[in-house]
Amino acid sequence: MRSTGRMLVGLGLLAGGVGFFLAGMGRAGDDKAAKEGILKIADAIAKGEAVGDHAKALAKKIEEIDEVMNLMRPRKGTKGGLGVGSKPGAIQPDGIELKLVQMGRDAPSATAAAKQAEALEKMAHVIAAIAEVTMARPDKKKPKNWIKYAKEMRDAAPKLAEAAKNKAPASLQKAAAAINAACISCHTEYK
Repeated sequence: MRSTGRMLVGLGLLAGGVGFFLAGMGRAGDDKAAKEGILKIADAIAKGEAVGDHAKALAKKIEEIDEVMNLMRPRKGTKGGLGVGSKPGAIQPDGIELKLVQMGRDAPSATAAAKQAEALEKMAHVIAAIAEVTMARPDKKKPKNWIKYAKEMRDAAPKLAEAAKNKAPASLQKAAAAINAACISCHTEYK
């Protein structure tokens, strides 16, 4: 009886491990869907199209809002972020959140602003897309401030895009600082 009990426990652990592995595989697909969805929404934002319905559809499709938020992480390794620019590592730091923090603290040089303008403009559209999905997936316990912070993030993103388009270092710094402030406020309250 004792060996049968141990065998059943062992089989239960094995089944749980397989289930965890398979759940992890499904999650990777969800992350891919989140990435593709955010990029489509960002492209629509760049074209001046309405994206509310697309954001709501993606918000329903994902399991956790982290799947979208994690896209702001560094691209390198297993972080899973979108990075900044089309070529990995060409712009440093190569993570949206890290780039925002850097620019919010120190305005980029005029040379860097000019060289990175296209990538920073696209980054701004991605930030706006992430904010749109975040607003469509509010916190159930305290939705009011959740939506407020996401709107602040979304409203600052076009200013970042415009600053990038104009290659304006001081405006890039100001817009990045505004986005950072919204992110910090939200993370302070909801983490």
